[in-house]
Amino acid sequence: MTGIEQHIIALISEHGYKAVALVSFTEGNALLILYGMIGASGLLNPFIMGAIFFVCDLISDTITFTIGRHGMPAIKKYSFTAKYANMLESHRKGVLNGKEPFSKTFPKIYAIVKFFAIPYGPILALLTAGLTGVSYKRFLGSFFLIEPIKIFIFMTLGYRFGKLIRGHENAFALALGGIGIFLIIGFFVIRFVRKRLVQEFPNL
Repeated sequence: MTGIEQHIIALISEHGYKAVALVSFTEGNALLILYGMIGASGLLNPFIMGAIFFVCDLISDTITFTIGRHGMPAIKKYSFTAKYANMLESHRKGVLNGKEPFSKTFPKIYAIVKFFAIPYGPILALLTAGLTGVSYKRFLGSFFLIEPIKIFIFMTLGYRFGKLIRGHENAFALALGGIGIFLIIGFFVIRFVRKRLVQEFPNL
């Protein structure tokens, strides 16, 4: 476990669900595993933590999607952000020139980057979806299908592992090692998935 996770545990131990709401705006499946382990310890209710994470992720993803869909005029307006507007416009044209409409491939891409926690993947996928005219119905439909499954899987992993080591004299060390192994495996999985994404969706 990194120093960040240790600080998160200390923050949640001191401030409870308020801290959960604060840190849930950060993306990461390791965070859900951590929530599951905290739930197994009896410190906080895992169902409430999962619900808080769901709402926070919905808010952050909706904001990102809306920026892509409606934020271009504001980005073009200011000189210090105009270069990013040009980059986004070039990206939008490249995606629109792809073999398939992005609205068709979006749910698959969105699911991959969410489940495998590709760094900046959800942000790029959501901005691209907004830029290329994917509807709110399509975005929200994908979110409400993917997010509960993701939360359930990773929090259950954490909860089961937390129950397994609960009461063990070296429980904290085992928790550190478990999350560390998850992060190491995740690093190699992310590299593989990112390469496959580039091959399958070269215009993304």
